[in-house]
Amino acid sequence: MLRSLVTSARPDGSHLRRVVDDTARAIEQFRATLDEFDWDAVVDDIAGADRVFCYGLAPTGYIADYLAFFLARTGVDARSSRMTGVLLADELAGIRPGDAVIVFAPIRQFDEVVAAVRAARAQGAPVVLITEAIGMPIRAEADHVITTAPTSLTAASDASIPLVVAQAIVNAVAARQPERALAAMDRLNALRPSVSHQKVQLTADRLGIPTHPEIRRQEDGPTTPAG
Repeated sequence: MLRSLVTSARPDGSHLRRVVDDTARAIEQFRATLDEFDWDAVVDDIAGADRVFCYGLAPTGYIADYLAFFLARTGVDARSSRMTGVLLADELAGIRPGDAVIVFAPIRQFDEVVAAVRAARAQGAPVVLITEAIGMPIRAEADHVITTAPTSLTAASDASIPLVVAQAIVNAVAARQPERALAAMDRLNALRPSVSHQKVQLTADRLGIPTHPEIRRQEDGPTTPAG
C-alpha cells in the first residue's frame, strides 16, 4: 500500500477518492468470494467457545484488539494480543481446550502466525485464519480460512476488509447468543451512569441482535398514552 501511495501522489486532492474507490472495489471482490468458506461454521466455533483469543501482527493486529473489545461487549470472554517474538509464548501458553482462536495474518507467513495457529491446534482449539495471502502454507492447518480481497498494492488500507469481517463476527455471535449479549448490554448500561453523566445506552440494534418486539419495548421504556 505504501508504494502505491508514493507512486500515485497527486496535487489535485484526489487521494480520498482513490482510497474510497479502491476500498469499494476490494469489498466487491470480497463479496464475490463469500460462498468459498462456511460462515455458519465459523460463527458456531466462535459463539460456542468458552473464551476467544484474537491475535494479529500490526497493522491488522489492531483489528484483533477491536474484535476482542466488541466481543466482550456481547458477553464473550475475549482477549487480544499483538505480541511478537519470545514474549508471544506467554500469551500462547494461556490457550486451553474450549477456546477459539482468531488470527489476523499479514501477506507473509511470519513465525508468530505459525506459532499462534499451532498452539491453538495443540489444545484442540478451532482456528479462524483471516488473510489475503493465498499461498500461505499455514492455511492448511487452520480450521477455517477467510481469504480477504488483496489490498496491499492499492490505496485501500490493509485493515479495511479484516475490519468488515471483524464487525460481522461481532454481530453474528451476538445474534447467535442473544440472551448472553443482552445480559452483557444490561450490565454495561447499569454501570455507565456511575462513570459518566452522559446518557449513552447500548441497544440491541447497536449490537446487531434481532430482538423480540417485547424486548424492544423494554429498551424504549414506557410510553405515554396519546390523548
